[in-house]
Amino acid sequence: MTALPSAQRAAPNKKRSSGLISFNTGAEVTEPGPRTFIVFGVPRGGTSAVAGALLRLGVDMGPKLPKNHEDPDFVKQDIAHMAAAIERRNQEKTVWGWKYPEAAGYLENIIGRVRNPHLVLVCRDPAALMQGLSRWGEYQPLDALQHSVEAQMANIDLIRKLELPTAVVSYEKVLIYPRRFVRQLARFSGMPVPEKAGMREIVSFLEAGSYKPANRT
Repeated sequence: MTALPSAQRAAPNKKRSSGLISFNTGAEVTEPGPRTFIVFGVPRGGTSAVAGALLRLGVDMGPKLPKNHEDPDFVKQDIAHMAAAIERRNQEKTVWGWKYPEAAGYLENIIGRVRNPHLVLVCRDPAALMQGLSRWGEYQPLDALQHSVEAQMANIDLIRKLELPTAVVSYEKVLIYPRRFVRQLARFSGMPVPEKAGMREIVSFLEAGSYKPANRT
């Protein structure tokens, strides 16, 4: 079959090139108020990239973040510790959040304390997750594949149960269409869409590769 000349090809479908699909949000945020963003997914699944993009849009994702953008107050802590951290941040910040890939394991126990929670679920190709988990020696390949799929199913069950404003992010689409993703994430979070220099910074940060420093305090 002969390919159509480029001028006759259909324009890219915006829905197909979307890196983010939102649920339970209603109209776009026009008068942002206090809100909290929780980024989660699966280890090696792109949560660091999405959390870093939120940080660069102006969402406080925690003090003195390590390069994986995980706030220590929400990583392998008990419920009492996280509850105290939430209360403190609510008093200090209007808009804030945190990232922890496996946050779904404890969210139901603390979500009632979170002020206007917004969930950001990052999804990644299971085969890529399998490679990432097995490369780091955490699992054998097929065990890694099974673990990642089961974890994603648990994440989906959670967002269905909580019925909160939620953004489901395709990590692969983020890498292919970073500017479109940044604009969508800005709209979801109620933060300003960055100008040219700010957009270039975030797009550069999102490029595939090693973890990049948070560069925020």
